[in-house]
Amino acid sequence: MSTSRPGHRADLEALRGLAILLVVAYHAGVPALAGGFVGVDVFFVLSGYFTGRLLVHEYGTTGSVAPWAFWRRRALRLLPPLVVVVAATLVAAWTLWAPIDRANIAGTAQSVLLADANHAFAREGVDYFSSRRSPFLHAWSLAVELHVALLGPLLVLALGALGGWRAGAGEDERARRMGALLRGIGPGLVVVAVLSLALSLHGT
Repeated sequence: MSTSRPGHRADLEALRGLAILLVVAYHAGVPALAGGFVGVDVFFVLSGYFTGRLLVHEYGTTGSVAPWAFWRRRALRLLPPLVVVVAATLVAAWTLWAPIDRANIAGTAQSVLLADANHAFAREGVDYFSSRRSPFLHAWSLAVELHVALLGPLLVLALGALGGWRAGAGEDERARRMGALLRGIGPGLVVVAVLSLALSLHGT
């Protein structure tokens, strides 16, 4: 049973790199790219596509998704550089920031490591476009990425279950799996939309 990854998309990877450069240019104050912050949205869409494509491929090939294996791969790829960045930032903050601000920065570092930076900044009412008080401000987007990685495998499994897929044999098995996944998207979107609206109302 093959579990090979889907083919590499150099064009979309290049577009993802361009999105990152747009965000960097925005923060560098390049006048012609004052709207470069939209690169964050482009990056999210592409990352969601890559994550979804990988999970759908695994589901179509094997009839299931292994969440723990997926989370392990993501953790091995993202956590080591994240720990290095957080440690280096804390050392810099301890050297450059005033002592009165260090406790707050250390608390934010904990939220970053727990993939909760976006919620932490939202609770504090931090304005992304004007705040300069935290060296971890940009970590909110990584937290969103980690949330997608955490929920993605569970969502694919739920969509397959909603679509009514049952294990079987035969050459058309992959087609039946994908058909179930497609049938699950409709009710799945309704459930996600209702939950999203409820959380938005609660949060605001």
